[in-house]
Amino acid sequence: MRKKKKAVPVSELARHQNFCAVCHHPQRDAIEREFVEWTPTSRIAREFHINRKSLPRHAYITGLVAKRDRNLKVALAKLILVGMTARKVSPAVTVQAIAVYSRLNARGEWVNRSETVSMNELFEKMTREEALAYAESGTLPSWFLQAIGRTGGEGESNAGV
Repeated sequence: MRKKKKAVPVSELARHQNFCAVCHHPQRDAIEREFVEWTPTSRIAREFHINRKSLPRHAYITGLVAKRDRNLKVALAKLILVGMTARKVSPAVTVQAIAVYSRLNARGEWVNRSETVSMNELFEKMTREEALAYAESGTLPSWFLQAIGRTGGEGESNAGV
């Protein structure tokens, strides 16, 4: 995990703005939007005719790097699209990108999703014969165990249900 960087001092920002080609570019908003949307800096530099080294410096000083980092879903979506259409990305990488994408919320934060199963609902689905077998010997039907197994974490036991 990256260390949090301190805010750029106002004097450094003012100095930057005086000399920065991106700050004075007529299409600054478009350049910044492309950067935040994970367009490669070399492509942005080529398209907007700016020095490729000036964009990362501008992005750091103006806080765009942090904004782009929170926008991981866009990068993953592009990776998934390339993997599914152009076949330039291995299937394993595409699947992993989809898995990560599904765990990020709109703010780019990791969300652990969990599933719950109502045990009462499962017992209500038992046939009369399955309920009698459970009452007499404690034997649960295989479909019942499979339903519980889908929700249990690694290493969790279904014993004592």
